[in-house]
Amino acid sequence: MKNGPLMALALLSLTSLTAQVLPPTSVPVNKTKTPLLTKQLDQLAQHDLQANFRLFLKYSAKSDFIVKFGDHPIKVPAGEKVTTDFTFEHLPNSSALIHLSTSGDPTTKRIEVPGSLASDGNIAFKPRPGKDFPMDKAFTLMARFTTTTEKGTLVALAPANGKWERGGKTLFIQDGRLSYDVGWEGMVQGEGLVNDGKEHLAALVGDHEGNVTLYLDGKKVAGADDLTSKDKEGHTLKVGSTTKDFGGDFEDGSIEQVLFWKRSLSEKEISTAARKKIDELNTPDFHWKKPGDSTNNQLNLVETGTHPGYGTIVSLEKNKGITIHEAWMQPLETSDHREIVRAWDKNSLKRGQEIYNQLCITCHGSDKKEGSIPIALKFHEGKFKNGHDPFRMYQTITKGYGMMMPMPQFSTRQKYDVIHYIRQEYLKKHNPSQLSKIEDSYLDNLPRGISQLDEKESKKTPPPYKMMDFGNHLFWTYQIEPGPLDTNVNIAQKGLAIRLDPGLGGISKGNSWAIYDHDTMRLAAIYTGDQFVNWKGIAFDGSHGTHTSIVGERILTNPDRPGWAHPETGSWTPIRVKGKDGRLFGPLPKDWVTFKGIFLGKSGTAIQYLVGETVITETFLNTPDKGVFHRLIQVGAGKLKLKMRVGKATEKLPNKNYVIEDGSLCRIFEPSSQALLLHTIDGKIIEENSSSAHLRKEPGLPAPTTVTTQIQRGDESGPFAVDTLTVPVANLNPHQSWMRTSGFDFYPDGKRAAVCTWMGDVWIVEGIDQLEGTLTWKRICSGLFQPLGLKIIDDKIHVTCRDQLAKLHDTNGDETIDFIECLNNDHQVTEHFHEFAMGLQTDDKGNFYYAKSARHAKDSLVPHHGTLLRVSSDGSKTDILATGFRAANGVCLNPDGTFIVTDQEGHWNPKNRINWVSGEGPNEFFGNIYGYSPVTETADSAMKNPLCWITNQFDRSPSELLWVPKDAKWGSLNGQLLNLSYGYGKIYVVPHEKIGNHRQGGLCEIPLKQFPTGIMRGRFHPGDGQLYGCGMFAWAGTQRKAGGFYRIRKLDKPANLPTQIEASKNTVTLTLSDEVDENSVKPDSFCIKAWDLKRTKNYGSKHFNEREWEISSATINGKKITLTVPDLEPTWGMSIDLKLTDRSGQAYQRLIHNSIFELPQ
Repeated sequence: MKNGPLMALALLSLTSLTAQVLPPTSVPVNKTKTPLLTKQLDQLAQHDLQANFRLFLKYSAKSDFIVKFGDHPIKVPAGEKVTTDFTFEHLPNSSALIHLSTSGDPTTKRIEVPGSLASDGNIAFKPRPGKDFPMDKAFTLMARFTTTTEKGTLVALAPANGKWERGGKTLFIQDGRLSYDVGWEGMVQGEGLVNDGKEHLAALVGDHEGNVTLYLDGKKVAGADDLTSKDKEGHTLKVGSTTKDFGGDFEDGSIEQVLFWKRSLSEKEISTAARKKIDELNTPDFHWKKPGDSTNNQLNLVETGTHPGYGTIVSLEKNKGITIHEAWMQPLETSDHREIVRAWDKNSLKRGQEIYNQLCITCHGSDKKEGSIPIALKFHEGKFKNGHDPFRMYQTITKGYGMMMPMPQFSTRQKYDVIHYIRQEYLKKHNPSQLSKIEDSYLDNLPRGISQLDEKESKKTPPPYKMMDFGNHLFWTYQIEPGPLDTNVNIAQKGLAIRLDPGLGGISKGNSWAIYDHDTMRLAAIYTGDQFVNWKGIAFDGSHGTHTSIVGERILTNPDRPGWAHPETGSWTPIRVKGKDGRLFGPLPKDWVTFKGIFLGKSGTAIQYLVGETVITETFLNTPDKGVFHRLIQVGAGKLKLKMRVGKATEKLPNKNYVIEDGSLCRIFEPSSQALLLHTIDGKIIEENSSSAHLRKEPGLPAPTTVTTQIQRGDESGPFAVDTLTVPVANLNPHQSWMRTSGFDFYPDGKRAAVCTWMGDVWIVEGIDQLEGTLTWKRICSGLFQPLGLKIIDDKIHVTCRDQLAKLHDTNGDETIDFIECLNNDHQVTEHFHEFAMGLQTDDKGNFYYAKSARHAKDSLVPHHGTLLRVSSDGSKTDILATGFRAANGVCLNPDGTFIVTDQEGHWNPKNRINWVSGEGPNEFFGNIYGYSPVTETADSAMKNPLCWITNQFDRSPSELLWVPKDAKWGSLNGQLLNLSYGYGKIYVVPHEKIGNHRQGGLCEIPLKQFPTGIMRGRFHPGDGQLYGCGMFAWAGTQRKAGGFYRIRKLDKPANLPTQIEASKNTVTLTLSDEVDENSVKPDSFCIKAWDLKRTKNYGSKHFNEREWEISSATINGKKITLTVPDLEPTWGMSIDLKLTDRSGQAYQRLIHNSIFELPQ
């Protein structure tokens, strides 16, 4: 099944956080039925054309009578209170099919309506068995067609019903160009457009080697080597259609002719066919021509239910001996709900448990452990808001509810499996008042399925993180040995995993690994196995409250203690930050060890660090011998004797250079330059060779593969246009990178940008200065730890990672990063999933700024939890500038040297908030008691107020803010403050005012279509003066595309947005970006509402004391509108809804959400 990380998607009911009652998205099963009973008990109610439906009749009849479906009669038997159940199906390119079951008769009759075969366009072609059309050998497929559409299928070898799958093959039109796709293997596309309304001949030729060539009108337009797969049994040849989810139906134009040869035609033969001389070729194995209108029964599709089809009208032949007691219709579904629920057993319970524990438990929890989203329904004790019988629960999963997203990745059966598990495990055992009864009458009313559709459950293809090539190293947090999270736990919080065996596919495709910890500079583990890690954690499987652990056979492990003794004192007692739980976090002092970075090259991955002032460089050498590992350590010249932790203590020492200290086998290094080769065999250090050959750091990595995408120019009909700078999604890039774009910056030339992804990549994209055209992408670095911010300084890329501030170097100019320098690793990292390192900005002095999130629903452990941090320009130190944040998604530097940091609704945060930060230090506190701060007072007066509180239905999750430069190309919006939305994929202006040292104001949405991703980071291009933004889907959010990169252009049309909001006694003044029709400014053009919030340790807050304030007058002076509001008072929550007309006569509506903390006189 396909599902990305779904950490914050509640599967069923969510309690609304506002006083507003959410409308239901489910209906009782009886509401799905359309009654047909009339006062005339021998007739049915008249109705419009219906397609793919169930008809239920209960009647008494003295003699048999006729039910007519259109003109087709069906005889039903006489009797007293007889029930008949019909299903009528009429799908495109199929005959009408009726099933009939009658009380007293255990059989179901299947009736195919003669002469009812109908086409959904111009294709009267009944699918043929695929075995007659082998496309995994030498073949030629031709189609003559005319069209003006940009997409649609010509011919396909594909499943008869259901979804696109492996082994499928389709010749189709995409973006107006001739294309050929082999399911999950690849696609080839021809040059030139075919949707010009002219007749064309498409030819596809494949050979025995799997190579294919596309011809258009006799000329070769594309080709691909080894683009094939074995034909799948059960596939059929179809004209004009592939599958319901791929290829698109051929709906505009005409397919005149389809031919198939079981051999490869030559170029000369293709040219002959293009000249309409097909008769001169050998007879094809198959030749189809479009039939005349007399035999091609074309009807209009009717969309009255779940699946469109061809409609009919049901009627009864007149018969006075009939009395209808009950009659109704019900749409047919993809699958038979009644039979699925009837079949519930231990197997469905087990399947439901697997899905629940994989996904649902993250938010909903269990009776033993609370879920990560407190407002998600607790099935063991809560009350359903959207219906609690199985069918209504099914609709909630299918359609979503409130802030919960639909779950299209699950089949009907899988959804009911989950429902079965919830009912048995939570409702029956703990919450019986919510357990509805399932009786025969309930089952009989559940929807039936369409027999011709085979709903396939998507096969469990590997999730994207298992498909991705991370490179041969990966910075991450790794639990080294199993055990509880106590003071003895062995976790490499700043782990660096390195693949030790040769081979392709990156670190996850290996079978032996080493893990270092650059907090302590220890070799934490050497291990082997057929699986890299357990793949737990928010960035992998989306789970909350979990972290990644190594699996397999541990050949060598070292405890969470220093890897080297202190160079001056010889002590092994660590000097680190002590967490509130007694554990130690963060790096050892810089006079002890300093991590410098890693070299990437021909010889593998080399790690470099300082012990005191001595440079240490080490790597592992590849070996063909299983269980044998060679660790090469190069020790630079120094003045002090050093001691290195090697492994577990042994009774016998390898030689005189070894001692047992701090419970481990340790190696002594005299103060001289030397290279040492340690051989670890079956976990034992049994041999040591002094090596005269120094470790060589040779760059020479393979050149990055270029991937091209197209700029999709946006609609220019409004005040803004959004151009999509298409990212190379996983199936379009050679690394199968999960492109969750999380930060970017421009190179000085303005043509290129560096883009990072949350999964650890850095890409260079070139061509961004074009309005339209081709982009080239190259992955230049990988294996970073969840980067969420990027900045280019002096042509060097700097990246905020969870474990370090990394500086990337290409030392030999081959466009590949070969040295990842650790500029700073003061970061205090714990294994908790929620402590993201967000954003990256710099000031004029070169200092770096980022925000560090706190733990989710848990008290902090270390001083960095929930803080704004500054790193000095040389990386030598980190300062805490402010505290009390929960999930601070990025940093904005203000012109006056202050900052803006967003935060998210949660514990101690009643709503999302925009925080204006002075940077005074740890005592500047912004409200989250679960953050680490010297402020522990829970009163509201102890915290600094935000610029505004944001209701989650207005912006579910604000990310980073930025200023529109005064010299940008945004016209009247130059100099304005913008807010980006991760949660809803929107952009807002932030009109505000300054009162003393405090700011207050609000947000107003810019009139743009929602982005398909959340928007995380934004920057204005120094050349074109337009806004660029990138974003992703990774945790709670409504916009679920993995990632995206966009350009937002301001056009020469009025934006009609508020640019300033000022509040004073009884007055609100709005300044607008553009001129307004003065006649539209009147009190009833505005509506102001206010509400209160309560800040507690509970998650979020409802709206309290909701009220509407009267507007007694509205006046305008230039672009300033002044509203007189007699009841105006300070309030945490407020909205201003305005409906105005601009000077061009264009009516518009805007909604502002704002806060007022102070009312000047």
